[in-house]
Amino acid sequence: MKVGSPRNKKRIILVAVAAAIAIAAIVAYMWVSINSIMSGYAAPVYPGVPSIAAQVFGSRMLLYSMSTSIVPYVLVHYAAVNASYVKINATLYSQPIPGEVYVLNTSGGLCAHCTNVSAVESHLQGYLAAFGTGYQVRNISLVNLASIQNNSILVVPTGRMLWQILNGTSGKTLLDSLLVRGTSVIYVGVNFSQICALGGSCSVLTQPPVAEPYLATLPAHYRGTSFGMRSFNFNDPTFTFSGGLTYGPLTYIHAYNGTVVAFSNYPDSWPADKEAFDIAKAISEEFWLNTYASGSVVVLTNGSSSGTVGILLNSTSLNFGANSTSPSSLSYLIGRLAAAQMRITLYNNAGYGVGNRSAYAYLQYSNTYPMNGMLFLPSYVLPNQNTAIGVTLFQALSNMSLNFRINRASDFRLVSAFSPQSFTVQPYQQFNYYQRFFLPPGSYIISLLNLTNYTYASGLFTVPPLNITTQSADFQANNYTFLMEMANIPLSGINYTVTFDNCAQCPSYSGVVLPNGTAFYSPQGTHTNEILGKLNFTFHMLGANTTYTIENNPVKIVVTGPEIELAIVVVIMLVLVIAVKAPNRDEFYIDVPVMPKPETIEVKLKPAEVLSTFDKLNMYYHWQYMPLSVEEVKNAIRMNIRVGNMPVTVTYNNAESVLNELRASGDVVACDSMYAPKEWTSLSGHDIEYLATFKKLRVWLVTHAYMFTDVNASEAADMVVTAKGERAYVIIYSQTSKFKDVPMAKGAQTYIAFINSEKMLEFRDALGDAEGDQAELLRMYVSSGRIRLMDADNPGAAFAS
Repeated sequence: MKVGSPRNKKRIILVAVAAAIAIAAIVAYMWVSINSIMSGYAAPVYPGVPSIAAQVFGSRMLLYSMSTSIVPYVLVHYAAVNASYVKINATLYSQPIPGEVYVLNTSGGLCAHCTNVSAVESHLQGYLAAFGTGYQVRNISLVNLASIQNNSILVVPTGRMLWQILNGTSGKTLLDSLLVRGTSVIYVGVNFSQICALGGSCSVLTQPPVAEPYLATLPAHYRGTSFGMRSFNFNDPTFTFSGGLTYGPLTYIHAYNGTVVAFSNYPDSWPADKEAFDIAKAISEEFWLNTYASGSVVVLTNGSSSGTVGILLNSTSLNFGANSTSPSSLSYLIGRLAAAQMRITLYNNAGYGVGNRSAYAYLQYSNTYPMNGMLFLPSYVLPNQNTAIGVTLFQALSNMSLNFRINRASDFRLVSAFSPQSFTVQPYQQFNYYQRFFLPPGSYIISLLNLTNYTYASGLFTVPPLNITTQSADFQANNYTFLMEMANIPLSGINYTVTFDNCAQCPSYSGVVLPNGTAFYSPQGTHTNEILGKLNFTFHMLGANTTYTIENNPVKIVVTGPEIELAIVVVIMLVLVIAVKAPNRDEFYIDVPVMPKPETIEVKLKPAEVLSTFDKLNMYYHWQYMPLSVEEVKNAIRMNIRVGNMPVTVTYNNAESVLNELRASGDVVACDSMYAPKEWTSLSGHDIEYLATFKKLRVWLVTHAYMFTDVNASEAADMVVTAKGERAYVIIYSQTSKFKDVPMAKGAQTYIAFINSEKMLEFRDALGDAEGDQAELLRMYVSSGRIRLMDADNPGAAFAS
């Protein structure tokens, strides 16, 4: 055989070096680009220790939906230092907020399978201080339990419930009496089929049986971290209360005037500091307390800022019903709400945890809510429509001058005021006043006052979001017609100005929305070449700007994936033929003998070996917590497991059988033909449905050249997607999404992603049947296209719509 000449060798080396340099340059460019884009989504860290201060400026009860329901409202002034944002939660509780925290003294053999209780108590005090609760932990002996203050928190970390707590006279146990006095009992231990009795050490008894029906339990059915701020170190419960509720891995049940909250496992199943953190987190959230209503808002502080923000507390439980609206029922409900306490929590971290970048502030607020009349106003008010405002006063007025004031709910800024004519009204006699509103989309508070600012009644209404669609578009002549709607109703008689942002020489166009909702953009006398791509129009109307985009795309020649791959192969072949031409050589023929069939051997794989391949393949692809298909698991085993220095090759059926065994043992979880180690659900804070949905989206986005944020990398959405300079927010429909309230951002599209089309259809059906203002508003956003539903198996359909 002839050997290639030195000249050919040099040519091959030069081509190889040039290709390596080109590939390195491309990789470096993509790395810099991705990092510069991703850095825009990370919350900045400001120097110095963060701090938050706040005070309540006032509160009131707002009548809503023709006075058939009430919405509590609170106005909070905040000041934040060294924080990128502040989240403010407001809750109106229907029971007293606990005032003291006690830990049961377990000395003298009161514990079974307990960790170091004194260490737990010490850590608990530190974590409660880090959460900013202000609680001081008090140690209390068993004999003094009956003397604790009413409406307190009692931590019982004994591993099994004590016989002394379940023993009593006249059918009333010590536990019963504590609950009657409003105690919240946090129990750490197993179910109540066995109890503990004193005897030098905790002696397990199965008799007498536990008689309290509220302590009946079922096996735990917890499957991963639940929705919202519920991430605990404890995540493997053994039971749930039969008639109770769950909060992440915790189970709790209301009994008498108190609650039993259970970390349902052996206390020694997690270290003392982590046990203390979990208990402190539960105490700081106080999720088990009964509430009337709650609401939250996020304020971007960008380091240091202060301001005033209004919070609406929504609840269907504060609904009168259409047939029960009356001053007497209103006074009764207002009286109950006035006796309740409001708790306002301010914090600056996403996970509701502790650390040197965490700051907390708590406010407790109670107030009387005078109600001297009623306002009857629809939930949604459209601009330039003659809206009837019904008024009923509880006292007589003679020739009185009244004023209506409209304040923005987000910060109570005054936006409008008007006065009806003077009139005389009898008590409980309704009169109607008609008014046209010209307000931008949002929530508003309407108040009825006299000249001395005495408030008779306050109400809440909403101006729906503006929805713009294209009726016609002449791209060459620059003539466009738009449909302007709110709540699927065409607007009428609204002044507007529209600017064509893509055309510097095109003037603004002013007009009035026609009765059928039609608006125009037609700059007379302007001639410009046809503009391709995304055309942005900015409408100024009702005191606000709204950007609307349409696309004028040229005709495209669609090249499919296989055709691209074929073209690449052809190019490579041409390069090899031209640049790396082989020297002339003689031809030789060789005989290939029939090779024997490869020998196969039986290999037993350990669960830990198979589970390790998930991490290794994720690391190989620079993924994190991404579930794998059966085919990917098969390849991961081949790449990472060797026997006698030979890779282990398994068939598809072998891989599927291994995964089924790991699922049966609880080591692996699965969803929609994707598999992941169970521990990933606790490490990532997300269930397998969330991770599988993210994986499907990741694969599609990468293959279509979209940039996106990774798991838990964004504070704005589960995934922030960027392509061609446009940003989109994707919320994954899962119990473990951090975004219970779907974020809406100006100039960015919002999507809700589902694991598959079946889940998406289920959501559509449920949304269609759901009742309440929040459901109605979500339906409106979905129908208008402000929020789009996305099947993770086919994201392109949503992005293209």
